[in-house]
Amino acid sequence: MHVAGKVIRDNMPRWKENWTEQEVAKLRSMAGTMSLALIAKELDRTTGAVLAKAAEEKLTIVVRSSRA
Repeated sequence: MHVAGKVIRDNMPRWKENWTEQEVAKLRSMAGTMSLALIAKELDRTTGAVLAKAAEEKLTIVVRSSRA
């Protein structure tokens, strides 16, 4: 639902929401320069959703492992 230019979620889980053009543009600008976790936090998306969208857009995402 849109109210005065803002999207109101109607209690829909975030992972079910479509990506906006602004979110995709932000993802493109952060891909390859920020870690997956930071991108997900910035976009308020799960890491899985970010990886899926990045793959769809053919973007490279930095994935850092905590294992040594």
